[in-house]
Amino acid sequence: MTGKILKSEVWMLAIDLPSPFPLGFGTLSSLPRVFFVLTIESSNGEFRSIGEASIDFPFSHYDAWDVYHSLSLLGLEGKSANEREQLLAEPQFKDLMVFPAAFAALNMALDDAYGRLNHISIPDIYGIVRVNGMPLESIPHQPDQEKFHTAIDSAINRGRLPKMKGGLGLKVDLERLQMTTEIAVSLGIQFAVDFNAVYTVEQFEELVQVLAQVKNIQNRVLFFEQPTLAEIGIDGLQQATRILQANGLSIYVMADESFVSQSDAQICQKHGILLNYKIQKVGGILVALEIEKALGQTSLPSMVGGTFPTAIGRTWDQQALCVLSSASLPSDGWQPSTDWFDGNKHFISERFQASDNKSKAFLGHGLGITVLWDVLERYKIEHPAMEYQAIRNNQTGKQLEIQLKPGHTYSELYQRLSRRQVDWNL
Repeated sequence: MTGKILKSEVWMLAIDLPSPFPLGFGTLSSLPRVFFVLTIESSNGEFRSIGEASIDFPFSHYDAWDVYHSLSLLGLEGKSANEREQLLAEPQFKDLMVFPAAFAALNMALDDAYGRLNHISIPDIYGIVRVNGMPLESIPHQPDQEKFHTAIDSAINRGRLPKMKGGLGLKVDLERLQMTTEIAVSLGIQFAVDFNAVYTVEQFEELVQVLAQVKNIQNRVLFFEQPTLAEIGIDGLQQATRILQANGLSIYVMADESFVSQSDAQICQKHGILLNYKIQKVGGILVALEIEKALGQTSLPSMVGGTFPTAIGRTWDQQALCVLSSASLPSDGWQPSTDWFDGNKHFISERFQASDNKSKAFLGHGLGITVLWDVLERYKIEHPAMEYQAIRNNQTGKQLEIQLKPGHTYSELYQRLSRRQVDWNL
């Protein structure tokens, strides 16, 4: 049980999506995912541990190449995975928090290695507070009411609570909120609403004034996630909370896009705003626990959200739910990734577990999963630098195909969000 790190590798994958994924600059037909792979020496021979970085530009201020490049510079060879706490605290590695998903991948790979070396699960490393929970299932935008109703029914029949996506305009959102409330009342369940940061404060107030007349809605809605524009920040969420209260609705507002740091979390808590701990977005389990600790014992209930990870990353999301004491709400993180990446895109031998409509985390040694390395390698991008050289210059890559919208360029968006030149690390 030496734990010596013999080799570190960074892999970038291009994973075909079941349907095109629209973004601000265009549409992705394949999704980039970055993996950090460590080869570890142990008393029983060598093994590989793994960490996943699953975050999507422009929902982050950095892209997959930034993550890949930063991880490739680490130089962990010769260090010991048994010293994971010290390594994660070292300035040269903590500096990865410039790109939080990169630090999350490092945290995850070291957790996996440490757990396997010491024959304990990742939740055991941090301290288990739960082992299962209720999954939320996001209901994507549907073209008509009938298909929307079918999608809601489908989620409920699979034992999930629906999380409807708002943002289709006041009229459509009101119709679908009323329909979902009626379904929830008839079945005795609750649901959540994700507005994807689409409304101005004035538009949200107009929506709430009508919602206040919908019978039983406040008893059925778990929370309204990020109802106001991201650029308004937490101030917009505070105003949304006041608007709900002024209209007699006791419904929590949750921060998603507006919560990326400990200071954001503290401001949100002060104003009664719930938190969506997207583990990749905040920088991993260790950082999430530091944030939760800073909030103290009065921490409001929270959830762990998702960033469309593979089964490997979703395993860690679910283990985060096991150790964050506040994460008692139904969560996206409990939803199995097989809903979007199944078949030969399900990169582990195990199937996700559920019992009594609750998802159960894997609790074997380390991540507790068997990675299908040969399958994973089929999706590797052979020349990631060349791929992003093209993408950042508004061309499509060979494996990461992007259909750019007229008038939208990747380069302009990257420079604006990252405040860096497109070729700074190429």
